[in-house]
Amino acid sequence: MKILLALFVAVRSFALTIEFIGPCSPNALLSTKIQVQEEVSVGQATVETLSEFSIPFRGSINHLESAFNTPYGLDAMEVLSDTDMRSHGWCFDINGQTSGFYPGDVFVSDNDHISWYFCYVSYKSGIWDDKHQKTYKIKPAQFCD
Repeated sequence: MKILLALFVAVRSFALTIEFIGPCSPNALLSTKIQVQEEVSVGQATVETLSEFSIPFRGSINHLESAFNTPYGLDAMEVLSDTDMRSHGWCFDINGQTSGFYPGDVFVSDNDHISWYFCYVSYKSGIWDDKHQKTYKIKPAQFCD
């Protein structure tokens, strides 16, 4: 009986959904359901999905710097004034909950929904806001014109 249970656990597969929402629209650039055969991190599921669909990306299982040719680094900075700016990049939620961890450190379960979205944090007069906002809600001209 123990061997049968071990075999069942070893070949257990489960389903996830994963989506990517860009900087200019709430509509997903890609939304798909995937089957995995083992415990997988958000980062592993992300890299495998982007690779499978031949989506250009820059990053690893621990960090998504760019996907779908989105800007990164200094090109992802939005300067609003001498004292205010926004820094844009990719953030993720699992089942609607923002994670404070790297994607390679967060493991998913059956029927989880991973949502990647282009987001920003604001800098105002020397203080960074730590809350991620969805970029498509403000549609910055430098990304969306």
